[in-house]
Amino acid sequence: MVPRSIPRLCAHGTGGLFLAFRTAAWEIRLSEMKGVFVSNVSHELRTPLSSIRVFGELMRLGRVTKAAKIREYGEYIETESRRLTQLINNILDFSKIESGAKVYHFQDQQIEDVVGLVLKTFEVRLKHSGFEIEFSKPEKPLRPVSIDSDALCHAIANLLHERPD
Repeated sequence: MVPRSIPRLCAHGTGGLFLAFRTAAWEIRLSEMKGVFVSNVSHELRTPLSSIRVFGELMRLGRVTKAAKIREYGEYIETESRRLTQLINNILDFSKIESGAKVYHFQDQQIEDVVGLVLKTFEVRLKHSGFEIEFSKPEKPLRPVSIDSDALCHAIANLLHERPD
């Protein structure tokens, strides 16, 4: 005759084993997701850094002498450095959101100014990708709205940002 406690021990042991396997599977999946995240971030950071380096080097070596080209390359450097700053801010924000420490700062602002700033940051890159940007502010300013301009910039940038395949 089998004591009554043995089936309960087996049931508890099986349940514990199932939870251990499920936890291990989750940890493996989380590790894979972090690996993909780091890979994507590395790619995203290298792209603007490469552009900044190339255009800066061309200017430093004197290979660009026309004022219009110098201005164009300076614009590339400026927009790519803004993009790089935005990527770093996104990473920092992601970390804050994940830890529950993200704080939003709402202020009354002109939404067209925020949209214009984001479009300016992406202008060179989008033109290079074959897109034409046309943005004009309304004749009469819109009513200011209470927004966190950084969060709105991030949202718009995410919509404009091309993803690696």
